[in-house]
Amino acid sequence: MQSIADAANQTNAIFAEKGCTQQDEGDRLACLQTVDPSELVTGTVYTYPVVDGTFLTAAELLLDGSGPSVDVALMTGVMENDGDPFTSFSKSSNVSQALTDQGYDANAILRSGLFPLPQSGNATLDMFNVTARVATDAEFRCTTQSTAFSAVLNRVFPVVYSYEIDRGFQLVEWSPNPPTCEAPKTPEHPLGDPSLPYYKCHSGELYYDFGTARRQGRDPRDQDDIPFSQYLLDTWTAFGRTKNPNPDRNFLHARGFANTSTVVEKVTPWKPTSARELKLRVLDSRPRDEGFREVKQCEVLELPLNHYLDSSGPAES
Repeated sequence: MQSIADAANQTNAIFAEKGCTQQDEGDRLACLQTVDPSELVTGTVYTYPVVDGTFLTAAELLLDGSGPSVDVALMTGVMENDGDPFTSFSKSSNVSQALTDQGYDANAILRSGLFPLPQSGNATLDMFNVTARVATDAEFRCTTQSTAFSAVLNRVFPVVYSYEIDRGFQLVEWSPNPPTCEAPKTPEHPLGDPSLPYYKCHSGELYYDFGTARRQGRDPRDQDDIPFSQYLLDTWTAFGRTKNPNPDRNFLHARGFANTSTVVEKVTPWKPTSARELKLRVLDSRPRDEGFREVKQCEVLELPLNHYLDSSGPAES
C-alpha cells in the first residue's frame, strides 16, 4: 500500500492532465469536479489504498495471527478461464517461445509436466490453450485461492466462501481472442451450444450476475442460460442479506422463484471454506463442490497457497 506522498504525486499528475493547476486546493478540486467523469478514467488513474495513519496504519496486512479481524463475510472466486483475454495467440510455433514472449518462465512450466500441450491438430489453438491456462492461474486463480487460504488460516473474516464459474456468456461488446470465449454454434444451437467446450472468460459472468442478457440484446443460447442467471442472482442476494449464499427455500417459494428452488433442492448446501477443508463451489447449471483447483500448478508458478504467508516453499497440507 502506498504512502501519502506517493499518492500525492499521482493526484498532482491528474490535476495537471486535466488542466486544474490553481494554487488554492479548493479551486483545484472545484476544477476537477467540472471534468467529464469519462475523462477521469483515462490517463493517470489512482485506485490504490493509502496508508494515512488513521484508517490504514501499516503498509501491509499482518498475516501472522496478530492482525485485525473484521465482521465482514467474504465471497471470492474466478471464471474457469479468467486469463483468456489477457493472453494472445502466439506468432511462434514453439510453445516455449510462446510462454517466454508472454513473460512466463517457460522452463519451469514445461519441466513440471503439469501444463501439457494439447494435440488437437491446430497448433495455434493448442499453444493458446497452454498460455491461457497459465495466465488464468498466474493472474487470477492462484492469488484468489491464496487470499482465501490466508484469510481462513488467520481468521480475518467470520466466514469465507470460494467459487469458480464454469459457464460463460461473453459480452457482445468485449470478446477478446475470438471465438475462444464464445460457445460453438451448431445447427441445433445457432446462438452457441454451452454444453460444448469453450473458454469461460473474464467478464463472461456479467450477464448472469445482473440478469441483463436480454436487455443487452443477447437471446438465450439454451434452456439453462436464464435459469442459471436467476440462480446466481438469488445466490448473490442471499449472501448480501444474510452472509450465507444458500437462498432460503421459504423465501424462494414465497416469491415464486421456481427455477432457483429446483436447483437448490437438487444440490447440497454451499459450505464455507476452511484451512482444513478448502471447499470450492463450482457454479454452472449443475452446481457442485470440489477442492481448490490447480494447486500443484500454482506451486510451479511460485504462487502456492501460502503465497501471502511464506512464499519460500509449498503450502501447508
